[in-house]
Amino acid sequence: MYSNGSARKSRSLVVLVLCALLSHQVPAFAQDAQEYLHNALKQIEKCSINRDRINWLDVCNRAQSMALNASRPSDTYPAITYVLSQLQDNHSYMMTPDGRPVPFPPGTKHIADNRPRRFTQRQETGGFLQSRKGRIGHVVIGSISGDEMQLKDYCRKLRAQVGRCRTYGLKGWVIDLRGNTGGNMWPMLVGIGPVLGAGTIGYFVYGKDFTPWYYKQGAAGVRAMGSEHANFSIVDGMSDYHEQAPIAVLIDRNTLSSGEALGIAFKGRANTRFFGERTGGLATANKTIQMSDGATIQVTSCNEADRNKNVYPSAIDPDVTIDQGKIACGAPNDPVIAAAIQWIDSQ
Repeated sequence: MYSNGSARKSRSLVVLVLCALLSHQVPAFAQDAQEYLHNALKQIEKCSINRDRINWLDVCNRAQSMALNASRPSDTYPAITYVLSQLQDNHSYMMTPDGRPVPFPPGTKHIADNRPRRFTQRQETGGFLQSRKGRIGHVVIGSISGDEMQLKDYCRKLRAQVGRCRTYGLKGWVIDLRGNTGGNMWPMLVGIGPVLGAGTIGYFVYGKDFTPWYYKQGAAGVRAMGSEHANFSIVDGMSDYHEQAPIAVLIDRNTLSSGEALGIAFKGRANTRFFGERTGGLATANKTIQMSDGATIQVTSCNEADRNKNVYPSAIDPDVTIDQGKIACGAPNDPVIAAAIQWIDSQ
């Protein structure tokens, strides 16, 4: 039987032992942070096109060491962007829950194209250009992201412009992708689809597997397992065009990502020529990983190819290279438009 003094010493010893045990336990929120990182690494490994080109184990070990003291999911963001930078696909990135890009750790190289990202200035042309032989439809296709209503509104306006151009006896088209930094490719394809025409317009390339993109009667998507799966569609009664009028596609270094995918959709089309600068080099497709805190990770999951199965692993080169200089796109003295008109007139 313990005396009162012995009992107090015993209770103190129990408290010390419990404190020692608790000091070695990881708080629940820290466990959540480590689980968050583990899930991100698992999903990136599953999706990345370049996962087998790097020492994945070393990269993961480095990421985990960077996040040893992480106490919440946001503390693991630098470790995750470090992993994305090591993939060297130039296109993977992470966004915070409120839609801001997560910066890459200092000293990591991400974008291989080191040309300065000068701002693409633009002046409106009214939708038409004049050549010696007649009117030319000038369609500027800008970037688009947003909810379903925003995408529909964007697509309707683009198709309405195409429809207005079509009412005239056009001698050709100038499809202007300069400054299109990307977003959702599907409303872009549906918007310009009547000019592209129905059929296979490109491919997602997974190793040796080519999954076709298609456009047809206001719908664009992929063909898989013998059926069509529309990713975006609109009903407006506009028919697809079948004529092969000359098309000049204008590109610059700020044509990126989905903007480049749109350019690829025109590659291989008869009577089509590209003018301007080499694009920015993000002509690959990303898969979205939705994280538990609302952040998103975009991981490059496949290459893209044109309708003839020519793969574009980085950028699109113009057929005719022209330096825009400091002249605004669409200005009366725009040298890229001038070259495009001259070529259309020669057809």
